[in-house]
Amino acid sequence: MSGAPAWIDGDLFDITADHSEPKTPEVEQMLLSLLKERFQLRFHREQKEGAVYWLELAKPGTLGPALKRSAAGTRPNMSTNGGTCAEMRASSMSMTDIAAALRRQAGRPVEDHTGLDGLFDFHIEWSAQQTDDAALPSLFTVLHQELGLQLRPAKGMIETVVIDHIERPSAN
Repeated sequence: MSGAPAWIDGDLFDITADHSEPKTPEVEQMLLSLLKERFQLRFHREQKEGAVYWLELAKPGTLGPALKRSAAGTRPNMSTNGGTCAEMRASSMSMTDIAAALRRQAGRPVEDHTGLDGLFDFHIEWSAQQTDDAALPSLFTVLHQELGLQLRPAKGMIETVVIDHIERPSAN
């Protein structure tokens, strides 16, 4: 995101909504409408070249011991827990979905360059804070050793939200 005023990182706002549906395009559209109305938000999207990771097979044709093909009929599910010890569980997920989920943990966009089709299951744990006395290995090490994958630094196109106008919200 670029073009936002400094207060956007420091000011906090409570939004109370009555909606029990999970995240759907309709819910996202309602939230966007709220931001446009209450914050006078105007923005556009731009593609810029920037730092990304390419998710690749560490050894062509070889999966790691914790990366398994999903059984037919398995329901898609992914969960990630953070903290000192981070954990990710996935079932029936595509490599494209896995790459997208790794974005937050890796600190930059991740693009799938594995060439793997199909759906996969895995469970990994890693140390989110790399210190000499960390009880668990890093995300990069776990991806390599357990899943047979690697994150390779690369350049790619990144979608950036550019704030054209935003104001502190109007009163209720």
